[in-house]
Formats: sequence, structure tokens, C-alpha cells
Amino acid sequence: MQTILCPVDFSASSENAVRYAVQLNQVLKSKIILMHAYMTPVLYSDVAPFVASLDFETLQSEAYESLKKFCNKVVGDTEKNVELLIQQGLPSARIIEIAIEKKRIWLLWVLPAPPQQSDS
Repeated sequence: MQTILCPVDFSASSENAVRYAVQLNQVLKSKIILMHAYMTPVLYSDVAPFVASLDFETLQSEAYESLKKFCNKVVGDTEKNVELLIQQGLPSARIIEIAIEKKRIWLLWVLPAPPQQSDS
């Protein structure tokens, strides 16, 4: 079975990519993976050293809930064969790793919108 990997950053471009993945899936009859990669915040200070506590489970849980909410908004319940995948790390690296791991995959890469040019 082929898989469509659709990285999601919750932007309008992501919404379009997900909609395209759903349309493509009508032809391919495959599984869609909506993947969101989040980076762990790096805390530093020029002042006195301090200890910061990060709750990694909360970060992951919030990322998953955001992806679930995004999926419900964009896909709704029209597409049953959607898997949600949360990954921690540099998004570009995690996307490539998952694509290699899953093998037979169609990859929809979300590109940022080009900057708007002013008419002046």
C-alpha cells in the first residue's frame, strides 16, 4: 500500500496540501499521514544561570491536540484513512526520516507562500 506523507505546520499552505492529499487519495486509495514536527525550545540567558523545567509530555500532547484539531477542520470525517503523527525534532530532518522509514511514499512538501510584493 502506498502512503501519502503530508507535513503540517498549521498554515494556509498546509491546509491546501492536506486538501490536495485527500483528492489525490481518491485516486491512489492509500493511507494519508499528517505529520507535525515540533522543536523543543532551547532556553538560555545572558544573566545568571537558571534551571528551567520543560514538560515534554505536555509539549507532545499539545502538538497532537493541535494536529487533531487541524485535521478535523480541514479533513473532517470525510477521509477515514488518515493517521496523525507527531515528531519531536527539526521538521526537515524528521520528514525525510519518516519518508525513508515508510518506504513506498508520496511526499507532499509544504512550501511557504512567496512574499507579497507591494505595488508601490
